[in-house]
Amino acid sequence: MSAIFGVLGVEDTEAALLDNIGQGLVFDAINEVLGFHNSDIAAATRVFVKGETEKYTERWMAPGSGMMSPAGQDPFGPPPSVQRYGYWDVSYRLSEYAEAISGSRVGLAYMTLQELNAHLDTVMERNMARHRQRMLIALMESTNLTWNDTKHGALTIRRLANTDGTLYPPLPGATAEADDCHYIDAAYNVAGIAAATNPAVDLRDEIIEHFGGRLTTGTDVLYIHGSDQTAYIQAIAGYVAREDDKISYGDDTDIAKALDGIPGWHNGRGWGVHLTEWAWMPDEFGMAVLLSHPPLMRRVDTAASGLPRGLTLVATDKDHPLQGSFFSDRFGYAVGNRLSAACIEINAGGATYTPPTAYTE
Repeated sequence: MSAIFGVLGVEDTEAALLDNIGQGLVFDAINEVLGFHNSDIAAATRVFVKGETEKYTERWMAPGSGMMSPAGQDPFGPPPSVQRYGYWDVSYRLSEYAEAISGSRVGLAYMTLQELNAHLDTVMERNMARHRQRMLIALMESTNLTWNDTKHGALTIRRLANTDGTLYPPLPGATAEADDCHYIDAAYNVAGIAAATNPAVDLRDEIIEHFGGRLTTGTDVLYIHGSDQTAYIQAIAGYVAREDDKISYGDDTDIAKALDGIPGWHNGRGWGVHLTEWAWMPDEFGMAVLLSHPPLMRRVDTAASGLPRGLTLVATDKDHPLQGSFFSDRFGYAVGNRLSAACIEINAGGATYTPPTAYTE
């Protein structure tokens, strides 16, 4: 629920009319509430989003590899020079999403704060849903997109590693750069999930091979799965349920520690992987993310443009700011780090990964 009553300093039981309070005050209060909402968006998306960028395209630098060179015999001679190598180019889309709370002059005059609050909650919920959809499309769609930027022309929006010819730094134990694919089509169905066919492990290994491999302390990989997989995953040896703050555990009980900011139901941990069931993950699909390296970037307008960032109420009439105003949010999600996440389709009937219908572009 929005905080419009608290911002205006009125009781939520009051049937105050907007015009009695003043459209200017209400307009400013709405944008203050939207500021809280935008902060919530940032917190809710931090698992997937590294940060914001004004760039429409950039070169994503990968860490180098190899071994340090031996020094020469001359103690006064300079050591050999070394340079980081390995990169890929990525681009980011930027789109506007907008809608209005329509009303005539008379309708707005008789609108109460309770009615406005319900409208505002609806807009914020729809905005959150749009952010979630655009993030999941950016991650789960496996085919690169040519997108026309009105200012910069055609941009290639790249996905996670998808064998498009990009060469990534050598894996541990290797010396040559190589292409890779982080979209997996499993050779088993959901009912076939077991110790030897574990999607959390499949995706974990696909990611961590690029980040030093498995460590004795486990990994900070998060596997996000649909509800259809939960019971099968929990039945695999090594699964440990997450602690429940409503339960007091005995000294001899293994429990997985809770993490903040994890989407869905963070239900446990196993095989060095955090596990969460998320209602927005379609059946027969899963996704893993390396929490220390979120894969997405959110493109926003440049500061020089003067355009606001995040969901904002925009006025078209300064004397009657609510009349004819509309809500606007300009953003775009695209993959920056193409190696720090991976997706899986768990359906033995297919030969290659096909993105879920809801997140196809």
